[in-house]
Amino acid sequence: MGAPADDQDGTITIRLRRSHAWALAGLAVGLVAGVLIGHSFAKSPRPLLYGVAPAGATTSAAESSAAPVKVDTAGQPARGPANAKVTMVEFVDFQCPYCGEYARDTLPRLEVAYGNRIRYVSRNFPLSIHPHAQEAAQAAECAQEQGGYWRYHSELFDNQNSLGRKGLLRLGKQAGLNPARLATCMDSSATRALVARDVAEGRKDGVTGTPTFFINGARVSGALPYAQIKAQIDAALH
Repeated sequence: MGAPADDQDGTITIRLRRSHAWALAGLAVGLVAGVLIGHSFAKSPRPLLYGVAPAGATTSAAESSAAPVKVDTAGQPARGPANAKVTMVEFVDFQCPYCGEYARDTLPRLEVAYGNRIRYVSRNFPLSIHPHAQEAAQAAECAQEQGGYWRYHSELFDNQNSLGRKGLLRLGKQAGLNPARLATCMDSSATRALVARDVAEGRKDGVTGTPTFFINGARVSGALPYAQIKAQIDAALH
């Protein structure tokens, strides 16, 4: 900015260099853009975050797939009648806090609301960002082998801070499993292969994070509140 100069009539004129004028114009544009962007964010809803696999995944709000896919449920842990009008498959990570919230809060409410009209199926999708998720998934496969998957499922989600090796065995005993059989099964290559198969098939079906649900084949990703997931089920029932 140039120095002020006295004009002959006694007024003061401030002369601006061209570079200073451009700088002031840029500052004004930046301030206006900042206000507009801030207003846009303020009006946008807060996204529902969920556990996300690091490889090729995106952090996203809850979203639905455009077209249903056929998810393999043969031999998977399930409860509810095989001929139920709605089959709801969850790809689960036992260390994922959002999966825990769903298992403790939403799933029991859905079971009360719908009873035998829904078949619930569970498949594994342990994320590498959770250090105990892989071994927990293997332990859950072993619980299925002993016929105690859903009891163990509840124990794992009720005790998500105790998913180390000792904790998994202790929780297995609490769920009525044979601890020696559980330990041997957890370490087997066959069990690791079962978990790897779930992960591979989940990725093929578009799973990138947890929890991810398939409601009659329609993919729904993210930590949905009860009312929203209930609306998805109601739509499938009609």
